[in-house]
Amino acid sequence: MFSINPNPKHLYPLTPELAADAEREFSRLKSRFGDEKFALFAARPEFKSVLALSDFIADTLYAYPDECVKLLKAGALDFPLYALPGSIPSKNERPSEDPEDLIAKDVTDFLKADLHENDLKKKLRILRRTRLAMLAWRDLTGMAPLDEVFRALTSYAEQIVLRTLALVRSSFKISLGDALEDNGDPV
Repeated sequence: MFSINPNPKHLYPLTPELAADAEREFSRLKSRFGDEKFALFAARPEFKSVLALSDFIADTLYAYPDECVKLLKAGALDFPLYALPGSIPSKNERPSEDPEDLIAKDVTDFLKADLHENDLKKKLRILRRTRLAMLAWRDLTGMAPLDEVFRALTSYAEQIVLRTLALVRSSFKISLGDALEDNGDPV
């Protein structure tokens, strides 16, 4: 059974079957990304191992290259999940804000208030898949401890539900008025 070493600087060699899978995905992604964007991922020593081990990550990179590049440039693979776009003061520092606040900000910034229902569904898919792919990458390579993975999954799930409820409620409020308690207070 193949397993990736928890130290990305000293990866185990891929089996011939996995190496072939990695090369196939490598070529597919290179044609999708273009040279400059692809080079950002290809420069990572664990890139081919991740491609060999996770169809989900490879498919997400292929489906949403711009968002994945944005997350990579923000340090989402190099820092704990809390290293989201705009939150890293420098490459050597961890963000000083509370991680859950950063996740809430990421979700709120990504899911703008003026989204139409169809756009909201699309943006929810992009948000979920890209953030999970970055987290899965860190998890597969041993860069994320288990507590980071669970806290990240929980925080993202909670923030996505809260933001979606707020957006849907706002939409209903515009078209139907606000739901009220028996005493007249908003629900």
